Amino acid sequence: GAGLGCSSNLPCVSSPPGTDQWHTPWDGAMAVTAPRSTTFYSKAGDLIVASEDHAKTFGRANEIDVPGWTFSSGLFAASGDLLVVPIIATVTPLAATCPCLGVATSTDKGATWSAQVIAQAGEFNPSGTGDTAHYPFAAADPKHAEKYAVAAYTPDRKSMQVFWTEDDGDTWNNAAVGPVTVTDTVARAGKIAVGYTSNGKI
Repeated sequence: GAGLGCSSNLPCVSSPPGTDQWHTPWDGAMAVTAPRSTTFYSKAGDLIVASEDHAKTFGRANEIDVPGWTFSSGLFAASGDLLVVPIIATVTPLAATCPCLGVATSTDKGATWSAQVIAQAGEFNPSGTGDTAHYPFAAADPKHAEKYAVAAYTPDRKSMQVFWTEDDGDTWNNAAVGPVTVTDTVARAGKIAVGYTSNGKI
């Protein structure tokens, strides 16, 4: 598309003109619908916006922001009124050794957020380099909003692991892929994902 055009503050230096990130703020956007809700969400970067009419119109774009936290966000999920955004935090107000794996959650369509740490440095691999998808990855139980999960790489990046909660983050469990007999050496895992079945299984 033509993007948002050029200005003296944001000159066209891209090729073709108008394709710099500030001209195409929704480039690379992700979208989900929330089971048990009529809401459709679109996310790009640290902005998220909701639609209540099947994506014909959208409300205000909200920033995924938690005071005292600095983080990047991954592939998000929704269930009912709950939004779950997996994050990799470099700064938190908590006594944690980062980079940290965590989640930011919202129950008011992204207007306000809270965050929590799931795993600290050395317990997961914070790099999604080489993947075309947004890392890390979240999933939410379609029938129970208090149940959600985050998939991340193991510290050596040779496998994946899943962290999940059944009580809206009060407690967390985790499991990694068990040993697999292979004849080839695994250099690096990639293209991981996580999801819930209709009966609540991860």
